[in-house]
Amino acid sequence: MSTISEIKQSKTKIIKLFIGSIVFVAMSMWIISFSSDYAQPKAALMVTAGILGIIFFAVIGVLTLLKLFYSRPGVVFTSEGFIDNTSYAGSILIKWSDVKGIKVTQVMNQKFVSVILNNPNDYLARMSGLKKFVAMRNYKSYQTPVHISANSFQLDFEMVHRAFIEKWYDYKENAKVIGY
Repeated sequence: MSTISEIKQSKTKIIKLFIGSIVFVAMSMWIISFSSDYAQPKAALMVTAGILGIIFFAVIGVLTLLKLFYSRPGVVFTSEGFIDNTSYAGSILIKWSDVKGIKVTQVMNQKFVSVILNNPNDYLARMSGLKKFVAMRNYKSYQTPVHISANSFQLDFEMVHRAFIEKWYDYKENAKVIGY
């Protein structure tokens, strides 16, 4: 039985993510500054890439900065399920009874805990705005709207994954004993 009841976010890792976003905004600006050295259409492509880079990494920087002042734990485990406070699709209770499976998904070199749901559309229907957009993209790409990165956690990925598996198995064992 797992004794972990929550997974805290690491302020150090969040600061590193914020600094990384600033570096990429600066690199995007640098790309734009060199665009005048090239003829069309290469210059237009460089400006477009630079503007998109600035927008994307500035948004990531702002969201990461907001996480620094966010004091709630990244994930909270309960006997009913868990609440993911790290992803932009999170902050809703995912019930263990709705979990069909838990797997590791890797995108580029980043690992995610992907929680496969019995009825993912039920969860998508409860979301709106940016949360729904991110969750829909995750669902289309990875067959689940619940896709959790351990990048900002105090624990390493293996410990995070193990905590999810153990909590889910604990629920399943308790459900058998009670007779569900």
